[in-house]
Amino acid sequence: MTVVTAPEKTPTTPEAPRGARRTVHPLVFNLIALVLGVTIWALTAVAGLADIPGPLSVSSRARELLADGTLTQDALASLQRVLLGFALGTLVAVPVGFLMGWYPVARGLLEPYVQFFRTIPPLALIPW
Repeated sequence: MTVVTAPEKTPTTPEAPRGARRTVHPLVFNLIALVLGVTIWALTAVAGLADIPGPLSVSSRARELLADGTLTQDALASLQRVLLGFALGTLVAVPVGFLMGWYPVARGLLEPYVQFFRTIPPLALIPW
């Protein structure tokens, strides 16, 4: 007769020692930050520390703009501008990148401009 010896089953996750701290789910911190931010915003608006509308008036106005279609129309117009800018930038940048990679002369001529424009923060390029 053969005796089969199997290893003893061990739990895959070790037990936490007594008195160990439980970890808090990361979304709890996100929720706390969101509630704290909206609370500070509301208190700032009520106290008159800044000339800003409160969260309730902003959400009310957003519902109005959403109901009459203005918010959707303006958001789609903004999205169209962003996508058009991305497409035009891609149409210019990809061929220029290939030229710079293939021809050292093109790289020498265009590299200073590429490096110059890389240092400008994207928000600085927004027309006011």
